[in-house]
Amino acid sequence: MLCKNVEPNSPLPYNSDPSILDIPNNLSSPKSSDYNISTSDSMWTLICQQADVLDAHTEQLKDLQPTRLEWYDRNLDTLFQRADAERRAVFDLGMKVGEIKDKTNQELGNLDSRIRYARREHGHTHGRVEDIERTLWMARDTARTQGQKISALETMLANQMNMCQKRFSSMEFAQLELEKEVRYLR
Repeated sequence: MLCKNVEPNSPLPYNSDPSILDIPNNLSSPKSSDYNISTSDSMWTLICQQADVLDAHTEQLKDLQPTRLEWYDRNLDTLFQRADAERRAVFDLGMKVGEIKDKTNQELGNLDSRIRYARREHGHTHGRVEDIERTLWMARDTARTQGQKISALETMLANQMNMCQKRFSSMEFAQLELEKEVRYLR
């Protein structure tokens, strides 16, 4: 399969070399229409897709033709800018998760206060107080479950950030190797 539009602003939209595979450069950004991280599964799928694209590009960079090295060298900056944007998006997502966790903890404190207040104020209506407590405990359990999910998301984000950092380091190393090759070929 021929490589078509590997880079959106590519000066070479079609490649006559069949050894270079067709790899779309579809790293999503928060501004793109396909950016959807409403669930942890969709976020994980998006991250895996982007990691696959980065892996494919890294593999493709190893097999570059010397005549195209200069073009790929120029476009590496674009790739690293996109990778940096993804890193910032993951960091922003981590900040949002932290805010949600803080709100959840605050709500848990509010729920505990409401439970204590209900016990003091409505001691004479024991049956009614039990109904209120039951509702509040269910809400508290729901909030705790959400807190556990948030903690799992934080762990996943930390792991993903570590994985991305390793990938970026290997990409930077690949770029340095390419620059050495370009200097050698000149």
